[in-house]
Parts: sequence; C-alpha cells; structure tokens
Amino acid sequence: MTTFNFNNSEDNQPQTHVFIIGVGRYEFLNNPSNELISSLKVLGELKPLKSSPLSAKRFAEWMATSYRNINAPLGSIEILTSSSHSEELQTYAGTAKIVEPPTLKNIKIAFDNWLSRCNAGKYACKNVAIFYFCGHGVGRSNNELGLLVEDFGEFPTRIFKDGMINFEDTRLATQNNCKASSQYFFIDSCCEVLRYPTEDKLGSGLIDCGQLKYPQIKPYTLRAASPGESAHGVPSGLTYFTDSLLQSFDIFASECDSKDDNLWQVKSSGLKGAVDKTMNRISNELQASSYLEGSIMDRVMHTLDKPPLLPITISVIPPFPQDVDIQIILKNSIPENNLAIPPYCSNILASREVYTVNINQPERYKSKTKFILADRPIDAPLEHEIKIEAL
Repeated sequence: MTTFNFNNSEDNQPQTHVFIIGVGRYEFLNNPSNELISSLKVLGELKPLKSSPLSAKRFAEWMATSYRNINAPLGSIEILTSSSHSEELQTYAGTAKIVEPPTLKNIKIAFDNWLSRCNAGKYACKNVAIFYFCGHGVGRSNNELGLLVEDFGEFPTRIFKDGMINFEDTRLATQNNCKASSQYFFIDSCCEVLRYPTEDKLGSGLIDCGQLKYPQIKPYTLRAASPGESAHGVPSGLTYFTDSLLQSFDIFASECDSKDDNLWQVKSSGLKGAVDKTMNRISNELQASSYLEGSIMDRVMHTLDKPPLLPITISVIPPFPQDVDIQIILKNSIPENNLAIPPYCSNILASREVYTVNINQPERYKSKTKFILADRPIDAPLEHEIKIEAL
C-alpha cells in the first residue's frame, strides 16, 4: 500500500496518522448490461468524479505541509486515490511513490496498516487518528451511509457487500479497536436516500466491530451532507466541503489564545461553524451545511505558527478628489504595507491585527484612526468602509 512516513519516533512521543481515500474512476458504473447498477441511479447519474481525487490529494498536501500539532506531530499518511492513468506518482516528505487505486481490497489492507500505526508506540493512547474519504455515497433514512469504492459494480450480484464501505460500522469498529484518544472522520460524499428495495446493509465495516474496548473515546465526525442531501464541488477542482475544511483550518476556524496573542489554534468545537459559513459562501448557497455526528469535543486540532491572513476588501466613502492621499498601514499583509487605496482596494490578505488609517494631504479631512479585525467574527470576505469627513 502507499504509505508516506514523516516521523519514526513513535516511542518518544504521540503521533498523528492519516488515512486518505479519494475515489473517482468507478470504471464499472457504465456497464450497460448491469441492470442492478442502472436501477441504483438514485442520485441522477452516478458518474466518475474528477473533484474527488483532486480533493483527496489536496487534503494530503495540506496534511504534509501545513498540519501542525505540537502534541502529536504528523507521523504518517496512508493514501489511495483514483487516477486516469494506470499509475500515478505522488511525492510527500521528499519521497515519491506510486499511489494505488481505492479498490475494496486495497482499502482493507491500507486500513489495517493505518490502524496498526495508530496503535503503535508507548504513547498510542495519545495518538491522533484521521480518516478522510471523498467519493460517491448513498444513505438510508436510518442514517446508514454506504461509501462507494472504485470497483463498485464489478460483481453485480454483490454490489452492496463488495462495492461499498459501511461507514457507521467502520467508525464503530475503529472506536472499538483504535487506542488513539483523538479520532476524526471527514466524509466528503452525498448522503441521498437509496430508494432501491433491498434488505442488504450498505456495505460492511472495514474490520470486525468486536467489543467496545475504549468507551472513553468519543470520535468526531464531520460529513459533507446531512442524511438525504447531496454534496457538490467544482467539476475539475475541489469539492466545496474539502475546500471549506482546509480554508477553515488555515483561517476561519482559528481562535486567538486568551493568554498569548501569537498563538492561534483550531479547535474541534468551532470547526463546523467555520466550514458551514465558508461552504455557503463559495458554493453560492448550493451547499450550505455540513453534518456533525458524535460529541463536540473541544480539542485543539491544529496550531498556526502566525496570525492567519484574512481576505478583506477596503473601500473609502464618499469618493474624494485625487489630491486626497489616503493610506492603510497593514501589518503582516499581502501585498505589503502602505497601500494607497482611494477609492477602493480589494484582494488583500491581511492578518487579524490592528490597521491604521493615515490621511497625509490635504489636512481638511479626518477619519477614524484604527479598525481592528481581531475582535470581529471570522466571516469572509470582510468588507470595511472607512468613513472620512471634512473638517
């Protein structure tokens, strides 16, 4: 299987281990002789997906380059993604490997490898386990969710048994068998209700459930869609959920520590709200809300090494003559400081700090001298109107 190792000191400290699945090919969906699959087209057309592998790879890149957990640094990434080619090379941590496809067999082997690493080391109980899936999904009214693997439909008489992962059984089995005290599941799939009449379960768990060994562990699950709802994305880009999730990690879910102005953290308790606001905005309200299962833990998931940069738009009202020289002094911003802005300036990335408005000439105008982003809710895009009055 395709494993990237980042830290081999599992005996010295807890680690974060990530399992990523991105399914897009679904090569058996278009088999015209497969009447059973044809009758399952309850989501419109179950077509191959371009956005799912791209989103999975982007999630892996973010984990490899941006994820920061000082208590459990990144230990490994296990990844399986669909590709339009028979072989695809991915490089993380300076290592290039061929990423294998997310067939059910490969997923089960990779899951066992991931679970073994989550349970390894003398600090295993403090490890962090992250499970990410992006691809097609079907649901039932009882909240059961089946995640379609790449070889879904290869065996038409066993598509429920051999073509899906039963997510609820997998999550419960992970809780029962995984020592990691922090377990996160991010499921980027539709959850429209299956209308095909069957008594079969929607797939099976990736491992046997077993007995509840770790009742104190409360997994955190965030799904792209509520039961009965769809998930969407840019056809040749990222899904709205994954894009929003990563933007939330980088910017919108971050909170400034009450005792340290330079410490910014993303906590699980604030993640859903940030994801929903971002997803609603970038999808133009097509996909407005994610679905949270399990306990709302207040655990630190990610730490930023500097204040986050926010996209802001600044406008000056009313319009002024050209001889009015107005400047905004921005700290840690992109572009750099001292932006001459009359009458309008946009596409600025600025940190959540203090901004000063300077009016150099003429002196017959005055303005508010400061506005502060740090005390504002994290909504984007942020729009600021600076009211300037004549003396």
